Amino acid sequence: ISRSADVANEIQSLLPQIQPELVQFTRGGLSPWLLKLLEKYPSAPLLAKAPVSALDKIPSVTQEKAQKIRAAAQQSVAGLRDESAAEALRFLVQEYRFQSENIERQQARLYELVGQHRQVELLSSIPGIGAWTAVALLVEIGDIANFPNPESLVAYAGLDPSYSKSGDGEIRRGISKKGNPHIRGALYMPAQTAAMRNP
Repeated sequence: ISRSADVANEIQSLLPQIQPELVQFTRGGLSPWLLKLLEKYPSAPLLAKAPVSALDKIPSVTQEKAQKIRAAAQQSVAGLRDESAAEALRFLVQEYRFQSENIERQQARLYELVGQHRQVELLSSIPGIGAWTAVALLVEIGDIANFPNPESLVAYAGLDPSYSKSGDGEIRRGISKKGNPHIRGALYMPAQTAAMRNP
Protein backbone atom coordinates (compact mmCIF):
# COMPACT_ATOMS: atom_id res chain seq x y z
CA ILE A 1 0.00 0.00 0.00
CA SER A 2 2.84 2.40 0.76
CA ARG A 3 4.31 1.88 -2.74
CA SER A 4 0.93 2.73 -4.26
CA ALA A 5 0.81 5.93 -2.19
CA ASP A 6 4.39 6.79 -3.26
CA VAL A 7 3.48 6.36 -6.95
CA ALA A 8 0.33 8.47 -6.50
CA ASN A 9 2.48 11.23 -4.95
CA GLU A 10 4.93 11.01 -7.87
CA ILE A 11 2.09 11.35 -10.37
CA GLN A 12 0.64 14.32 -8.50
CA SER A 13 4.01 16.06 -8.32
CA LEU A 14 4.76 15.46 -12.02
CA LEU A 15 1.31 16.39 -13.31
CA PRO A 16 1.63 20.19 -12.85
CA GLN A 17 4.65 20.16 -15.15
CA ILE A 18 3.18 17.89 -17.83
CA GLN A 19 -0.61 18.43 -17.69
CA PRO A 20 -1.21 21.40 -15.35
CA GLU A 21 -4.79 21.84 -16.57
CA LEU A 22 -5.70 18.41 -15.18
CA VAL A 23 -4.44 19.10 -11.64
CA GLN A 24 -7.90 20.39 -10.66
CA PHE A 25 -9.26 16.86 -11.12
CA THR A 26 -6.88 15.33 -8.53
CA ARG A 27 -8.33 17.03 -5.45
CA GLY A 28 -10.25 13.92 -4.48
CA GLY A 29 -7.42 11.59 -5.48
CA LEU A 30 -6.61 9.87 -8.76
CA SER A 31 -9.95 8.83 -10.21
CA PRO A 32 -10.20 5.91 -12.68
CA TRP A 33 -11.25 8.14 -15.58
CA LEU A 34 -8.27 10.46 -15.03
CA LEU A 35 -5.84 7.53 -14.88
CA LYS A 36 -7.27 6.14 -18.13
CA LEU A 37 -6.97 9.55 -19.77
CA LEU A 38 -3.37 10.01 -18.62
CA GLU A 39 -2.40 6.53 -19.78
CA LYS A 40 -3.71 7.21 -23.30
CA TYR A 41 -2.73 10.90 -23.51
CA PRO A 42 0.09 11.54 -21.00
CA SER A 43 1.15 14.95 -22.33
CA ALA A 44 -0.65 18.16 -23.24
CA PRO A 45 0.35 17.95 -26.95
CA LEU A 46 -1.04 14.40 -27.19
CA LEU A 47 -4.25 15.39 -25.41
CA ALA A 48 -4.63 18.49 -27.59
CA LYS A 49 -4.73 16.27 -30.71
CA ALA A 50 -7.07 13.65 -29.23
CA PRO A 51 -10.45 13.41 -30.96
CA VAL A 52 -13.37 14.33 -28.70
CA SER A 53 -15.08 11.11 -29.82
CA ALA A 54 -12.20 9.10 -28.27
CA LEU A 55 -12.16 11.15 -25.06
CA ASP A 56 -15.86 10.83 -24.36
CA LYS A 57 -15.59 7.04 -24.57
CA ILE A 58 -13.62 7.14 -21.31
CA PRO A 59 -16.07 6.37 -18.48
CA SER A 60 -17.23 9.51 -16.60
CA VAL A 61 -16.06 11.83 -19.42
CA THR A 62 -19.01 13.51 -21.12
CA GLN A 63 -18.73 15.14 -24.52
CA GLU A 64 -18.79 18.57 -22.87
CA LYS A 65 -16.04 17.60 -20.43
CA ALA A 66 -14.00 16.09 -23.28
CA GLN A 67 -14.25 19.33 -25.26
CA LYS A 68 -13.18 21.43 -22.26
CA ILE A 69 -10.25 19.14 -21.43
CA ARG A 70 -9.00 19.13 -25.02
CA ALA A 71 -9.42 22.92 -25.37
CA ALA A 72 -7.43 23.43 -22.16
CA ALA A 73 -4.68 21.11 -23.45
CA GLN A 74 -4.49 23.14 -26.68
CA GLN A 75 -3.79 26.26 -24.59
CA SER A 76 -1.60 24.43 -22.06
CA VAL A 77 1.23 26.14 -20.21
CA ALA A 78 2.93 22.80 -19.51
CA GLY A 79 6.68 23.09 -18.94
CA LEU A 80 7.40 19.49 -19.96
CA ARG A 81 6.05 18.65 -23.41
CA ASP A 82 8.55 16.10 -24.71
CA GLU A 83 7.99 12.41 -25.34
CA SER A 84 10.25 11.22 -22.51
CA ALA A 85 8.24 13.15 -19.91
CA ALA A 86 5.03 11.72 -21.36
CA GLU A 87 6.43 8.18 -21.16
CA ALA A 88 7.55 8.72 -17.57
CA LEU A 89 4.02 9.79 -16.61
CA ARG A 90 2.46 6.90 -18.55
CA PHE A 91 4.76 4.45 -16.75
CA LEU A 92 3.80 5.85 -13.34
CA VAL A 93 0.09 5.68 -14.18
CA GLN A 94 0.43 2.06 -15.31
CA GLU A 95 2.35 1.19 -12.15
CA TYR A 96 -0.26 2.89 -9.99
CA ARG A 97 -3.09 1.02 -11.70
CA PHE A 98 -1.20 -2.26 -11.33
CA GLN A 99 -0.56 -1.58 -7.62
CA SER A 100 -4.22 -0.63 -7.05
CA GLU A 101 -5.49 -3.77 -8.77
CA ASN A 102 -3.04 -5.89 -6.78
CA ILE A 103 -4.18 -4.29 -3.52
CA GLU A 104 -7.82 -4.98 -4.43
CA ARG A 105 -7.00 -8.64 -5.16
CA GLN A 106 -5.15 -9.02 -1.86
CA GLN A 107 -7.96 -7.33 0.05
CA ALA A 108 -10.52 -9.66 -1.57
CA ARG A 109 -8.38 -12.69 -0.66
CA LEU A 110 -7.98 -11.51 2.93
CA TYR A 111 -11.71 -10.87 3.16
CA GLU A 112 -12.33 -14.44 1.92
CA LEU A 113 -10.11 -15.75 4.72
CA VAL A 114 -11.48 -13.75 7.66
CA GLY A 115 -14.58 -11.91 6.42
CA GLN A 116 -16.99 -14.35 8.07
CA HIS A 117 -15.24 -14.16 11.46
CA ARG A 118 -17.58 -13.25 14.34
CA GLN A 119 -15.44 -10.23 15.33
CA VAL A 120 -15.69 -8.85 11.77
CA GLU A 121 -19.47 -9.12 12.02
CA LEU A 122 -19.48 -7.34 15.39
CA LEU A 123 -17.12 -4.58 14.24
CA SER A 124 -19.15 -4.04 11.05
CA SER A 125 -22.25 -3.42 13.17
CA ILE A 126 -20.66 -0.19 14.48
CA PRO A 127 -21.87 2.83 12.45
CA GLY A 128 -19.05 4.08 10.23
CA ILE A 129 -17.10 0.81 10.14
CA GLY A 130 -17.44 -1.13 6.90
CA ALA A 131 -16.49 -4.70 6.14
CA TRP A 132 -12.96 -3.90 4.96
CA THR A 133 -12.17 -1.72 7.99
CA ALA A 134 -13.45 -4.51 10.24
CA VAL A 135 -11.15 -7.02 8.51
CA ALA A 136 -8.19 -4.63 8.79
CA LEU A 137 -8.86 -4.11 12.50
CA LEU A 138 -9.15 -7.85 13.12
CA VAL A 139 -5.82 -8.45 11.38
CA GLU A 140 -4.07 -5.66 13.29
CA ILE A 141 -5.61 -6.29 16.72
CA GLY A 142 -6.03 -10.06 16.65
CA ASP A 143 -8.07 -11.60 19.42
CA ILE A 144 -9.46 -8.79 21.53
CA ALA A 145 -9.42 -11.14 24.54
CA ASN A 146 -5.62 -10.68 24.60
CA PHE A 147 -6.18 -7.19 26.06
CA PRO A 148 -7.05 -7.20 29.78
CA ASN A 149 -9.08 -3.98 29.53
CA PRO A 150 -10.16 -1.31 27.02
CA GLU A 151 -7.38 1.04 28.13
CA SER A 152 -4.66 -1.41 27.10
CA LEU A 153 -6.19 -1.74 23.60
CA VAL A 154 -6.43 2.04 23.34
CA ALA A 155 -2.74 2.33 24.31
CA TYR A 156 -1.78 -0.44 21.85
CA ALA A 157 -3.40 1.60 19.09
CA GLY A 158 -1.66 4.81 20.23
CA LEU A 159 -5.01 6.48 20.84
CA ASP A 160 -4.37 7.14 24.53
CA PRO A 161 -4.19 10.80 25.59
CA SER A 162 -0.83 12.51 25.73
CA TYR A 163 -0.07 15.08 28.41
CA SER A 164 2.77 17.41 29.18
CA LYS A 165 3.46 18.98 32.55
CA SER A 166 4.49 22.51 33.20
CA GLY A 167 4.37 24.95 36.07
CA ASP A 168 0.74 25.68 35.20
CA GLY A 169 -0.28 22.03 35.48
CA GLU A 170 -1.04 19.34 32.95
CA ILE A 171 -1.78 20.17 29.33
CA ARG A 172 -3.47 17.64 27.07
CA ARG A 173 -1.58 17.28 23.77
CA GLY A 174 -3.91 14.96 21.85
CA ILE A 175 -3.24 11.26 21.28
CA SER A 176 0.15 9.70 22.01
CA LYS A 177 0.55 8.00 18.58
CA LYS A 178 2.99 5.57 20.26
CA GLY A 179 1.09 2.43 19.28
CA ASN A 180 0.16 0.64 16.07
CA PRO A 181 -0.21 3.23 13.26
CA HIS A 182 -2.21 0.82 11.06
CA ILE A 183 -5.04 0.73 13.58
CA ARG A 184 -5.15 4.53 13.68
CA GLY A 185 -5.08 4.61 9.87
CA ALA A 186 -7.95 2.13 9.64
CA LEU A 187 -10.02 4.12 12.13
CA TYR A 188 -9.39 7.61 10.70
CA MET A 189 -12.15 7.72 8.06
CA PRO A 190 -14.71 5.80 10.15
CA ALA A 191 -14.11 8.29 12.99
CA GLN A 192 -14.62 11.21 10.58
CA THR A 193 -17.82 9.61 9.26
CA ALA A 194 -19.11 8.92 12.76
CA ALA A 195 -18.33 12.46 13.89
CA MET A 196 -20.28 13.92 10.95
CA ARG A 197 -23.26 11.55 10.97
CA ASN A 198 -23.70 10.50 14.58
CA PRO A 199 -23.57 13.41 17.06
